Amino acid sequence: QDTTVAKGWNADGSYNTSIYELGFNSKIAKNFTLNGQYAKGNPDEAAFGNIEDKAYIAQLTYKNADPKAAKSFDIFAGYHKVGVGAEINTTNDFYDNMKGLHVGFDYVPFENSKFTAFYLDNKAIDTIANDTANQKDKVYRAQIELYF
Repeated sequence: QDTTVAKGWNADGSYNTSIYELGFNSKIAKNFTLNGQYAKGNPDEAAFGNIEDKAYIAQLTYKNADPKAAKSFDIFAGYHKVGVGAEINTTNDFYDNMKGLHVGFDYVPFENSKFTAFYLDNKAIDTIANDTANQKDKVYRAQIELYF
């Protein structure tokens, strides 16, 4: 039995890569915050071909939904471009291999909670990535977070 594994791949099918990320969250006016993140990955070109290995997100937020302050809220809008070979904010996997606009809001109905609703207008970046080739997504999402 041949147990040879291609460069970068583990025997269990997972892949070894490194991703470097840099970001900022800066108050630019009394009620406005600008957030930016940039990431660069190093996927093996032999294993993945010529895929996008950079990612970035820029977002402008009005106000601040603070989970410790009931009835606080914010509204946000931004642009994201997240290539297959990089990753930003791994809890938001709907960004993978996508670029587009996002808008939404956060609201704190009661202390130690936060309700979030947003819309994403996505388009695939790399059409060679089989799972998202020529894909366009419109994502609507609402969630509630509870803090203990």
